[in-house]
Amino acid sequence: MPEMTGYDLLKAIKALSSPNPIPVVVMSSENEPQRISRCLTAGAEDFILKPLKSKDVQRLRNCSNSAKPKGADDAHQCKSLSSRRKITSEQRSQITRLAMVLNASSIELSHYFQFLFKFILLAYAVLCLGELLHRWSNGSFLSLWSS
Repeated sequence: MPEMTGYDLLKAIKALSSPNPIPVVVMSSENEPQRISRCLTAGAEDFILKPLKSKDVQRLRNCSNSAKPKGADDAHQCKSLSSRRKITSEQRSQITRLAMVLNASSIELSHYFQFLFKFILLAYAVLCLGELLHRWSNGSFLSLWSS
């Protein structure tokens, strides 16, 4: 995401005023404790390391179904996810709109930067041409080659 980091997106999702909070599970190949702590502090319900393992998928499936954990280990892993409510269609549409805005803004920005680059290049060419015409009108342009 060129416009924002994953942390910014997490904060934006958590800042949505909604009666039912949107659960966020962060998946990353970075396993530094500081990064994991930062994600969980910012409001993520869980952190999964890449590559995804089948036990992670099963744990998330159990948690998302809000099923009662069978064992103490499952209860610890699912603690925050199992107590949440289901995502409403309004929340899904908000997330979809946010994702579409992020995607559209990246496309719009890429076109904007191309236009800006061409404009700067054109302005530089006009300045160079102006300088050449100025030197030519003063006669100093010809003195460069006659020396």
